[in-house]
Amino acid sequence: MSRPKDAALIDNGVCPVCGKRRFRSRRQAKRAARTIYPADRFRVYPCGDAYHFGHNAHRQSKEGIVPDPDALFDLPEGADPVPRPAKESPTVRRTKRQAALLAVGSHPLSAVLSRRLPLHPEAAPVGDDRQAEGRRCGNCAFRQALHSGARSYPKCLAGWQEGSRHPPPRATHSEASDVRAWWPACRDHEWEEDNAH
Repeated sequence: MSRPKDAALIDNGVCPVCGKRRFRSRRQAKRAARTIYPADRFRVYPCGDAYHFGHNAHRQSKEGIVPDPDALFDLPEGADPVPRPAKESPTVRRTKRQAALLAVGSHPLSAVLSRRLPLHPEAAPVGDDRQAEGRRCGNCAFRQALHSGARSYPKCLAGWQEGSRHPPPRATHSEASDVRAWWPACRDHEWEEDNAH
């Protein structure tokens, strides 16, 4: 007896839980997914005593998300799952990381260098007062604007020799190594000639 080509599509009815086409086994659901949608990949998942296929890990019904049988615990009835925090942009995450480095006495470029770069003993105070007296990256001789196309990017050129074949060690091709003028100075700070004290 030969098996019909579309045996995986045998009608097993509709799932009473979520209303989707149901399959008796994981294998049958996987075969049906491959037959109906050969170019797509689907996840096969259990629902009650049946199996379904779909893109989402969370099964949904007309009433909302169906509880996952693999969950560690059930939520009380009427309780909403804990919402995920809003995804922050890379710029916001980088700013928070730089603020955390300043709070512990490290220069924000420490994140780029993958090693601690301490602040200068005479550095401007860390805090909200960006006009306070002291050494800052904005009055350092090593902070230079590197030009690329129509824009310029403030980078730290400490440890780099003019004409060197290698790029500056503290300058990358990303915003992560852009040096803000208000940052407190690192231990390598040297006064600009017009700001020398």
